[in-house]
Amino acid sequence: MSSMQKFIQSCLLDGATTIERERNRGLTIKHKSRNDWASSADFASEKLIVNRIRKDYPDAVVLSEESYLDSDLEADSLFVIDPIDGTHNFIAGIPIYGISIAHYSGGKPTAGGIYLVPQKELLYAEKGKPSTMNGKKISVTRGDRPGWEEVGSFN
Repeated sequence: MSSMQKFIQSCLLDGATTIERERNRGLTIKHKSRNDWASSADFASEKLIVNRIRKDYPDAVVLSEESYLDSDLEADSLFVIDPIDGTHNFIAGIPIYGISIAHYSGGKPTAGGIYLVPQKELLYAEKGKPSTMNGKKISVTRGDRPGWEEVGSFN
């Protein structure tokens, strides 16, 4: 397991712990625009992940949905974060949401992960390595059915 994979996965899992703790405390909701909200859990998850990036990758740039909106997309090291991907579902109690983190270098993706919190599914991909879900290799299925050329399959 690469150091980037260890880092991203630990941020995802710690972020999940943070958002569940915030939910248990009681959420505060911020209305950003029509059908667009942020919760105290979004901000707490973002703060935790950004602090970890600042500590472990001090020269990295951060782009995040809630607080870090302007970033150099061509930076040598850029982390893109969605501290709760699916905030509306999270707030409404719909169990389809996650945390997303991606790393880019020179404008090109190098690694990324998403943790689907209610399902406890952690998906991870890194350039030049097999993609995984909960540590097991996943791949794209190539088939002869029209429209099914790139449906994921689990090995």
